[in-house]
Amino acid sequence: MSRRRKRVRKLRPTFLLTVAAFVGLLAFAGWQIWRATQPRFLDLMIELGQPMPELSKFATEYVDKNSLELVTDPSQIKLDQVGVYSVTLRAGNREETVTLTVRDTTAPSVQAQDLTVGPGTEVTVEDFLFSVEDLSETEVSFVTPPPATDTYTQSPVQILVRDASGNETVVDCMFRCSWMKSSYILEFGRLLTAEELLLDPAVDPAVLDPAALSHISWNGVGTYEIGADWGEESLICTVAVVDTTAPALELQPLVLFGDQTAVAEDFIVSLTDASGTATAKLLTTLAFGEVGSVQEVTIEATDASGNVTTAQTTLTISEDKAPQITGLTDIVLSKYMTPDYTAGVVAVDDKDGEITFRVDDSKVQLKKAGTYFVTYTAVDSAGNETSLKRRVVVENDVTDTELLVADMAAKCGDDPKSITDFVRNMIRYSSSDWGGDDPVYSGFTKGSGNCMVSASCLLALLEFKGYNAQLIWVKEEFEPHYWVIVEMEPGVWRHVDATRGVHARHSFPMTDAQRLETLFYLVQRYWDTAKWPACV
Repeated sequence: MSRRRKRVRKLRPTFLLTVAAFVGLLAFAGWQIWRATQPRFLDLMIELGQPMPELSKFATEYVDKNSLELVTDPSQIKLDQVGVYSVTLRAGNREETVTLTVRDTTAPSVQAQDLTVGPGTEVTVEDFLFSVEDLSETEVSFVTPPPATDTYTQSPVQILVRDASGNETVVDCMFRCSWMKSSYILEFGRLLTAEELLLDPAVDPAVLDPAALSHISWNGVGTYEIGADWGEESLICTVAVVDTTAPALELQPLVLFGDQTAVAEDFIVSLTDASGTATAKLLTTLAFGEVGSVQEVTIEATDASGNVTTAQTTLTISEDKAPQITGLTDIVLSKYMTPDYTAGVVAVDDKDGEITFRVDDSKVQLKKAGTYFVTYTAVDSAGNETSLKRRVVVENDVTDTELLVADMAAKCGDDPKSITDFVRNMIRYSSSDWGGDDPVYSGFTKGSGNCMVSASCLLALLEFKGYNAQLIWVKEEFEPHYWVIVEMEPGVWRHVDATRGVHARHSFPMTDAQRLETLFYLVQRYWDTAKWPACV
């Protein structure tokens, strides 16, 4: 009899892998759903005065820390005040609000000091406190108050300092009521007096030895003791001489030329200190030789106690320019005068300061009227040279004018018209030039002048030629104008005008009627007929 064999069906590997993958996907989806429900941010607590935490400190493990944003306005979070603040943050497209708690658990930092006072002194708790530091308001009070100051006494004092959050600090110190201080701090350089150490006005300052006070004042930084007896009590005061005052440093700007160099001392105007041993050094690396540069310079001064002062100035690297000569105003002389050509003249070099100069006056003729030039030359240490000219005017006298008139008379004709034409051609019209004290000399030497100059030159030549002539002018109510009347023959006078322009359209001798016509051309003008002979 045959036996039937049971048939076993085997699962294929691909099926198993499919099932495993499906289960894994379900698990991952479930994990993602669970993760999405977890909080992204945490509440935080910081101490008063600390800075705003980094946003990553708020983040949990379920948020991408590279995508964090603060939604709340940071100005609404008062880090200097105790409180609880709502903070909204964003990660991706999801926002959450958490709390930031600012708390104060730090007790005040207190530095107290022992106190010694004289009898009858009113004492407050603040007198014992050297410093109190806390980020909130503080209150101070005695735990153990000092006794009354009606007698000399000594006792411990305890002080409580409490801040606005209730944090407390208790400090201990000593209180003394005495006739002399137990300690004193003296700034080096000041004189110590008995009055500074004594607390009781009834104590005679003579109890403190003046020699001991002087020794402490002048012996330098250190700690000294000075003792004295008053009544039945002997006391000692410890005097600490300290140097906390930095040196006084004053600087000046400096100008260098070419390859010149400088050290710190070249910039210093003054450096003073009570120790008398202050030293200075440059903190700036200077670039010498850079022509045209202006450099900021910082110098540091340090005294024997290590006190430091810094100050700033400038260094200018300048081109070595030629010297400047000043004071070369015109010199006006009378003939035969000997001037001092150096008076008021200064040659200054930007590098060498005031330097000497040479004067060349070889072209000046002091015996002859005229305009001359003196040459001034200055040379600095680098060989730069400046050369300038100065005008020297030797004024004419009567003789010069007479010689000049004679010279001009030799160049012109003898009749009034020829003489008038000569002057008119020689003298250019210049309305503002009146010729100074000698219009004749001025007109003939410069070749210019106004109507007064032309008329004066014409009058001088006519008189030199032997004519009887007079200067004539219009009435005062009119614009000034001058010309000449000349006696052509006995009793016969005529007007002649050597001025160029509308007033002298005619150079021939004119009668009164002809003269009036030429003057009337521009504006109605008249002369005082009672002053001069009639020209009819």
